[in-house]
Amino acid sequence: MCLLDEEYIRHSFKGVLVLNGYLRLQGYQINEKRVRQLLRFSLI
Repeated sequence: MCLLDEEYIRHSFKGVLVLNGYLRLQGYQINEKRVRQLLRFSLI
């Protein structure tokens, strides 16, 4: 969650698909729906 927040703060113009790809490159197995839910939850 913290990694996702940091990346979104640095690049707020990136969408869910790009952030999902970023997390997959970092080695996380995460679904697009989960990324969308986490972004909604963090209220950024």
